[in-house]
Amino acid sequence: ARRIARHPKSWLGDQPRAVVEALARSMDTAYRQTPAFQSLFSALTRFPSSKGAIVALVCAGDETLDGLFRITGRLLEQHGLTAEHERFRPHITVGRIARPRFLKTSLNQPTNVDLPVDKVTLYQSTLTPTGSVYLVLKETRLA
Repeated sequence: ARRIARHPKSWLGDQPRAVVEALARSMDTAYRQTPAFQSLFSALTRFPSSKGAIVALVCAGDETLDGLFRITGRLLEQHGLTAEHERFRPHITVGRIARPRFLKTSLNQPTNVDLPVDKVTLYQSTLTPTGSVYLVLKETRLA
């Protein structure tokens, strides 16, 4: 069976094609009762810490987004999968800093970016010498 490539910070890691296909088929059912919503991203900052190499819009904290995260966790468990993560910290990666140790600022800037959350997307990521390549495997619209 073809395996899905593993990104070093992947949630699911390498999985057999059959597992990924079963997960994708069940997404519509899992998310069909979840209404679309808006989520506020309140800061542009280095991530995951003030010395991180990622520049990200960070979510202010959102109960609806947390609920979507819990639904996703239950969906993964139904397919015998466990998410590989430290904790849920919603963010949007804006860029990466090539040499983070040379940048002395945390870039902690307040923002007021209100974005729609209207779908859940399952991606395959493949790490290449020039960076990750992402392929959409399944997209499910929220109600």
